[in-house]
Amino acid sequence: ANWLLSGYNLLYSLEPTTTAASPTTALGIYAVGVTGAYAHLIWQIQTAEFDNPHNLAERFRSNTKVGGIVFGSIVSSMVYTSLC
Repeated sequence: ANWLLSGYNLLYSLEPTTTAASPTTALGIYAVGVTGAYAHLIWQIQTAEFDNPHNLAERFRSNTKVGGIVFGSIVSSMVYTSLC
């Protein structure tokens, strides 16, 4: 829930006041991306085998995907607000 709120605050603090873009749609774009990142983290937790170092290393390396998903959702929502 905190991720969604920080993204909501980010969108409203950086969005120009004269834009025709819908802040709700931009927030929706961000929310979809963050929900995907959250789902990926849940997958990591549920599939982690704590006695298998190789499995844990794979889960750790997949954190770059989480960062990419969150970053992509922020950029996508900001591009939407700037283009509309």
